[in-house]
Amino acid sequence: MTELQEQLIPKKALNKKRIGSVRDGGYVVCADHLPNYLVSLGSGGNTDFEEAYINEVDGDCDCSVDIYDGTCDCPLAERDPRVTFFRKNVHSLNDFHIPEECFIQCDIEGSEFDLFRGDLSKMSRVKQLCLEAHMGPNGWPWVNFFRNINKSHTLIHIHGNNHVHATTMGVPCVIELTYVLSELLDDLGNQDAPCPTHLDAPNYHECDDLVLDWWVKGA
Repeated sequence: MTELQEQLIPKKALNKKRIGSVRDGGYVVCADHLPNYLVSLGSGGNTDFEEAYINEVDGDCDCSVDIYDGTCDCPLAERDPRVTFFRKNVHSLNDFHIPEECFIQCDIEGSEFDLFRGDLSKMSRVKQLCLEAHMGPNGWPWVNFFRNINKSHTLIHIHGNNHVHATTMGVPCVIELTYVLSELLDDLGNQDAPCPTHLDAPNYHECDDLVLDWWVKGA
């Protein structure tokens, strides 16, 4: 098992479900820890996840959604008063508001490396994080990147984006990751099955999904 793979071993988590599209725009999350504040970084004009998230959590309390993207408009914000759109790209945790008890969705096409590699003290406010990592061919800088996130959060789901079949250090160069704030979870051990699971769907439906199983082989 490579050092990068060691940082990307998903733990067991109860009550996982998929929110959003069965194509790009959907994520597997832990349904037990969904706060009523979503911060979405990088929508690319696709708000399937944000709309599904609102429908998921808005039954008992009002939901707020902040969307940050400097590359597109956001029709959802024009028709839903619960959604605030900021036409800007973010490059650090200081570039956007992180409310207490929030969910962060991040798909910013490689800029996530700068976003999450520094001081992560504000991450204690983040109950759950969905992150798409675009690593490229050099995995070594990402070992410390994920080690830093693992200090406060626990990886509960991993999915390879099959638009890109290249790997680095035995890991797909583009991966979708779901983290939960560690203090919210009991230690249930490592996931004992490979991914994809029945909750996953290929990002590119013309190709088979990528099989990830290094935590099973290394058990």
